[in-house]
Amino acid sequence: MMKKFTIAVMVFLILFSTAYLFLCLHKKKDVETTLHLFYDGFIARDYANAYTFFDVKFRSDLSESEKQGRIANLLIMDRNWYGEIKRIKISTVFWSGKNSRYAFVKVDVGSNEAVTDKIKLKQINKEWVISKFDSGITLHLP
Repeated sequence: MMKKFTIAVMVFLILFSTAYLFLCLHKKKDVETTLHLFYDGFIARDYANAYTFFDVKFRSDLSESEKQGRIANLLIMDRNWYGEIKRIKISTVFWSGKNSRYAFVKVDVGSNEAVTDKIKLKQINKEWVISKFDSGITLHLP
């Protein structure tokens, strides 16, 4: 009896893991494209267009300049703390619900130094946009 239960649990875990892996890989390329385009602009300090990668772009209660300002204000300070960015690498993209993904992006910023950004993305109107950006920079203030 115990052996059948153990086999049933193992089969369930294998099926569950396979389904989760499929969900993680589904639309991964689209998510990665959004992240690469965002970081290209972030590295180049293109703050005026940065909002187009965030969910704020779909808000009808804000003007275009208000949308730009909200995102630019968040990114300018982060970008200055990073300093020189040598390269980025998308470490992992997790499925976190229907039309929702969570990504970890490794940002190389200097000699053998790297930080990991945590980014939540949503698919809105068939487009992947950032809904939350947590910089990996830790501030060391006096």
